[in-house]
Order: sequence, then structure tokens, then C-alpha cells
Amino acid sequence: MDEIAIVVHGGAGGPISDPERGDRMRAGAAAAVEAGHAVLAGVGVARMPVLAVVVVVATGLITIGDLRDQAHDLQARADRREALGDLVTAAGGRAALTRCRVRTAPDVRPLVAFSLDISMLGIDRPPQRPDVVLRWRPHGGGPVDPKLDPSGYRLLADVPGWEAWDGCAR
Repeated sequence: MDEIAIVVHGGAGGPISDPERGDRMRAGAAAAVEAGHAVLAGVGVARMPVLAVVVVVATGLITIGDLRDQAHDLQARADRREALGDLVTAAGGRAALTRCRVRTAPDVRPLVAFSLDISMLGIDRPPQRPDVVLRWRPHGGGPVDPKLDPSGYRLLADVPGWEAWDGCAR
């Protein structure tokens, strides 16, 4: 057996002061390590690749549903990113959307700020005129976000997944 260094601590009371107790704990720890070697030795080198395949397949079967959901979410987010570009174009371009303060939902704040080349600071605050509000439909379902009372706003554009509302003073 390879040399094994075992540090024994007496628990909450600190290091073990009783030499006999320390010897018993070290012997127990060494036996546990030896049992672990016996378990691995019992598997045998020839069976290790089979064991690895079984573990990988079992893990795959357990997580396949989550992986499918994650792939769907990634595709939905990619679709929303692409549709945001379509919204910007349909609304008259970046200049039309950034002529006054921009507001959007917290979940898409980084995407909107990056797409319009504006600061993220404050764009996820609730809409308050004068502003332009970019609303999105969450890919996981739910209401269009952020909430908006459309009185005093004019719909600039509506594309799948997005709406642009103009509440800038004229």
C-alpha cells in the first residue's frame, strides 16, 4: 500500500490529546482507505472501461430532458436576439429609438443596451414618459414585459417577441 498521511483532529474539542484514542482513529482511517483499495481492486482493470460507460450512459439518461430544455431555451434566446434587430429596423433604426430615454425589461437589459449601444444604467426601471419602451415576450411564457399603460404612447413597431412604444415628447 502507498504511504498515506492521515491528519486526525479531535472534533470541536481540538487536536486529540489522548494517544490511545488517536491511535484508534488513525487505525480506523487506515482501514477505511484499505477498504476503498479493496473495492477498486475487486472491480478489476478490465471492467473499469465498462463501468465508465455505464456511468456516462446513466448520467446521459438522467439529464437528457434538461439538456433538451436548455437547447430549446438557447434557440428561443437566439430567435429573440435576431428579432430585436428586426424591431430596431421596423421602428426606424437606432436613432428613432434612442432619441430619448430607453426602458426595457430587466431580463433583456444587457441585450437591448448592447444592440442599441447605450448604457445599461437605469434602462430596466419602470416606463415613465418621456421614454421609448422596448417590450418583450419571455420565451418561457408569461405576459409582455415591462408592464405598460399605453395611454400617451404610440406603437412604433411590433415583431414576433418584441414591441417598441414611443412616449417621447414631440
